[in-house]
Amino acid sequence: MDNVVVYSHAGSTNHGCEALLRTTVSLINYPCQVFSIAGDDYLFDANRIANYTALHTFKSYSWQHFALKMKSILNKSKMPYVRYWYKDCFDELRSNPPKLAVAIGGDAYCYGNNAMLINQNKMFNSFGSKTVLWGCSIEPELLNDEEIIEDFNRYAVIIAREHITEKAILNSSVRTRVLYGPDPAFSLPIEEIALPFSSSNVIAINVSPMVQRHEKVEGIVWSNYCYLLESILEETSFEIALIPHVVTEGGSDLGVLRLLFEKYKETGRVYLIDENSTMNCMQLKFALSRCRFAVVARTHASIAAYSCCVPTLVMGYSIKAKGIACDLFGDDKEYVISSGALKSPSDLWDAFVNILENEESIKATLENRMIGILEELQIYSDTVTDLICK
Repeated sequence: MDNVVVYSHAGSTNHGCEALLRTTVSLINYPCQVFSIAGDDYLFDANRIANYTALHTFKSYSWQHFALKMKSILNKSKMPYVRYWYKDCFDELRSNPPKLAVAIGGDAYCYGNNAMLINQNKMFNSFGSKTVLWGCSIEPELLNDEEIIEDFNRYAVIIAREHITEKAILNSSVRTRVLYGPDPAFSLPIEEIALPFSSSNVIAINVSPMVQRHEKVEGIVWSNYCYLLESILEETSFEIALIPHVVTEGGSDLGVLRLLFEKYKETGRVYLIDENSTMNCMQLKFALSRCRFAVVARTHASIAAYSCCVPTLVMGYSIKAKGIACDLFGDDKEYVISSGALKSPSDLWDAFVNILENEESIKATLENRMIGILEELQIYSDTVTDLICK
């Protein structure tokens, strides 16, 4: 078994997960084995990043799903699911455990799949492996859950990707060592690819079903994006690149982006990027790097844009967008707008005007901050080395 196992990878059709996987393996700098329950990594050659193992999966409503559900109910535990995933390598892991198991996923604890994460952490601990929660964001109220506290105390180290999360964990009853490290995806390289636009006078637009689910006024996110595009087209000379960053079935950005494209394509100034979902995260980062501004909903679309020093407004819904913006700019108020706080169709455009008017100062801040971030990312390599060598 390799020295380091990387697990809780959710699949590369979420290009944020792909970016985390690529940069995590690069930062670890040790022989590394990746465990994935996703079947989509091969689409973007992400299965070639390291020693790669595709774990067992099952389809919803299959007999395996039914059997595992029954076992979980009887055992009052999600461990049967975890043992099923790892069944081909369980004996090897137990007899020859990795020195370190790294849980990636960034915000994985924020989406209700905590039982799976908890049981994977328990499993690797039972093998004698040290575990690390890698580059995470945690909603502070989650730390009121005693089961989460118990789980976090099993990790050897927790690395928080923004200071709001770091502070929340430090102020909780978690005893595990907590460190700050920027999101690993800040170090993602770009890969040049042909794009449908050649001008640099382009605004990148990303929207996701996630922000729509968190809206308090029905349809307000859609009306804000329509108002934004119409204002850009009517009041400026910018072109618009609609860029998806998650193309996972059932949660793809492409659904709403296609609707926007159809609505405004006759202007000749709106482009839909990667409509066929063939671009990897490095190519999408290249597309974002060629834009002058960005308005995005996906966290890793914002990280890709920030790291290319593109002035960016984020449509957020959780602690991660606010935390990352605060670390970059000292405050989030001018850089993050909550989908849950939208009241008027012009809210997004009004917030974006501030980004337009402060382009040079925002670029200068990002350029200065990126130097420090690339240095701060060394915390990941140092932590792995420290845990392996002890």
